Amino acid sequence: MPEIPSPFLLRPRRPARGSRLLAILAWLWLLGAVPFLTDAACDLFVGLVLGIAWIALAVAWACLPFCSRVGWRCWLAAGVAGGLGLVLAFSDYGLVLRVALCRPWLDDYAAQVLASDQEESDKPGQVGLFLVDRTESRDGMVFLYTSSVFLNRNGIAWLPPGKRPPPGIRDLRPLLGRWHSFEWKF
Repeated sequence: MPEIPSPFLLRPRRPARGSRLLAILAWLWLLGAVPFLTDAACDLFVGLVLGIAWIALAVAWACLPFCSRVGWRCWLAAGVAGGLGLVLAFSDYGLVLRVALCRPWLDDYAAQVLASDQEESDKPGQVGLFLVDRTESRDGMVFLYTSSVFLNRNGIAWLPPGKRPPPGIRDLRPLLGRWHSFEWKF
């Protein structure tokens, strides 16, 4: 009598379409979120949209069963994308990496701002991987405003050793070398 295979041992060769689609959507979400999650701050409304999308993907991830080895890998890949998004959202690792990647451009820009006699510039421009909305130079310090959260503005600052930031600058956190992140409170 031939042996009948158990249904638990049969595994489909192709992953469930849901797990593949979920992995693609999760990595696309992360790709779209990286510029916002690795800046000094994330705009309130953009952060709200990213958070709602992350929650929807997380619920789908938790509810989606995986039935094959390839389906399990896709399910795990979606979880990795969601986990990386959480790490970037609640830590400065992404911002530190972004500053490290474009540090030569940032240092050159800070030197140019210090050499000019302008204290403020509202001319937006690209400096490395940062889109700078406004630049300020005060007492040998350079402040690059790159984002805002509701009424407050955020960015990165080049501070020489021993200098104290001007009033209004709060939440000063060291990033890399003389570069710090800051928040200007309205």
